[in-house]
Amino acid sequence: PEEKIKYFHSLVSLSVEVEDYEKALDCAKLWGELAPDDPEVRDMIAKLHLRTGGEDEALVEMEKMMEMSPDDYVTLETLAGMYTNRGDYDKAFNAYEKLYGKDANVFFLEKTIELGKRVNKSKSWIVGRLGKLQSMQPDNLAVIEELADLTASFKWVNKGLKQDRKNGKYPYMMGDHYFDKFKESSAPKDSVSALTWYRKAMKDPQWKNNANAMILTLDPPLTEEEKKRRAFFEGSKKKKEEVKQEGKK
Repeated sequence: PEEKIKYFHSLVSLSVEVEDYEKALDCAKLWGELAPDDPEVRDMIAKLHLRTGGEDEALVEMEKMMEMSPDDYVTLETLAGMYTNRGDYDKAFNAYEKLYGKDANVFFLEKTIELGKRVNKSKSWIVGRLGKLQSMQPDNLAVIEELADLTASFKWVNKGLKQDRKNGKYPYMMGDHYFDKFKESSAPKDSVSALTWYRKAMKDPQWKNNANAMILTLDPPLTEEEKKRRAFFEGSKKKKEEVKQEGKK
């Protein structure tokens, strides 16, 4: 068997050299029958299946490799990508979680967040991971915006206001905050604050219509009847002032 393994190993290498991947796969399978527990031959068979369009077979081989070598992170990363592409999000999430545990880099962190949403991780879990991502990428405006959306926290809204001044989302969120306070308190100061922030949000064309709708909710335009009534009272007031001034003379 040892001699045969050497021959098959050489035949696989030569076939790959001349790009005869079908022949290389046949030889690798024969090699695999003689050494079923050898991760090297399983890896070779998996790669050759991918070369020849046998993704399902490659997946099976790589899963066997992981059973033999649970700490094979190179194979695990390939599997994680394949699971994602195939829509097997639970397996993909678990794979990227393990990769992130080994190497807490931005790419693996982003993948756990993306897949965590797909497998319905809790809001608090997603916020926690986004917080880690923001600490690694403090200027990532998309992360700040998502954190502001999820938490409605002044911490993230204020960060957004400082770092992305042209984005009407943050003044709009501030307007919503004071609008909610106004609904509870009916305090004029809350209404004024809400209007101030909504007017700032109107500078962003993307938020202009939303902000304008809220401004009209807080400060609706006068009806024709109200305009006439106001004009009447303002006219009466003006006449009284004129009479008063004449009396002084």
